[in-house]
Amino acid sequence: MPTIIAYLLYKMCEQTVAGTALFTIQSMVLSTRLGRQTIARYMGDLAIHGVLKITPGYKQGGRAINYSLSKSTVRVIEDTRLFQHYKPVGSCQHRQKRKDRYAK
Repeated sequence: MPTIIAYLLYKMCEQTVAGTALFTIQSMVLSTRLGRQTIARYMGDLAIHGVLKITPGYKQGGRAINYSLSKSTVRVIEDTRLFQHYKPVGSCQHRQKRKDRYAK
């Protein structure tokens, strides 16, 4: 569970630096390759604890929910340099080279 939360926060910080301030569940599903229910559950929990802000969506008659990092969260992440040495899941691929794999 802490790994998923750290990965979500890392992706949100990465996109916030790139200029995206609002996140929908669908955009996070596409950028993190996690399941929709997993993202919805964890983003809801983070919103309850004040890490994320919730704003109503502009499309679909306000049914879509937009999330954004709260100002205090951004400040804490920048001050502590939380993701300075963080390596996201899937960025390091450890492949084992075996000589006998393709030998006939």
